[in-house]
Amino acid sequence: MQAGFDYDLDGEEGGCALNVDVKKIWINTEVTVDFTTALGAVVLADVDINPLIAGVGLAYKY
Repeated sequence: MQAGFDYDLDGEEGGCALNVDVKKIWINTEVTVDFTTALGAVVLADVDINPLIAGVGLAYKY
């Protein structure tokens, strides 16, 4: 998902603008790590990576 907006800072055609956005990402995977040579074991894991990313930018249109 992503949501954001641009805000005109100077009210002129072109000029400066502020950009703000937020992103949410869902990643799910299963991992197998083979430690048989070092520890004699295999490790299974379910990994969830769910970052929330915020961004702010400044733009200049000419």
